[in-house]
Amino acid sequence: MTDRKLTLLKDAILPTQPLEVRASGIEALTLLEDKRVIPILQGLLRDPTADIRKTAKVAIEELKAAQPSS
Repeated sequence: MTDRKLTLLKDAILPTQPLEVRASGIEALTLLEDKRVIPILQGLLRDPTADIRKTAKVAIEELKAAQPSS
C-alpha cells in the first residue's frame, strides 16, 4: 500500500499542482516515514517557490531525525 501512496503523493507535489496541494503532499510524504522519499524531497530544494523549498527542507530534517543511527 505504501508504494501506491508514494506514487499518488509524488503526483501531488508536481509543479503543475496548486501550492497548497504541493505543501500538503510534502507533509503527507513525511508521514509515510519512508526513507525513499528523501531523494524526492531533495529535488524540491531547488523549487522556484520558497515555501515549497522550506517545507521540503523541514520534511527532510524530520525524516532524518526519525531514522535510527547506523
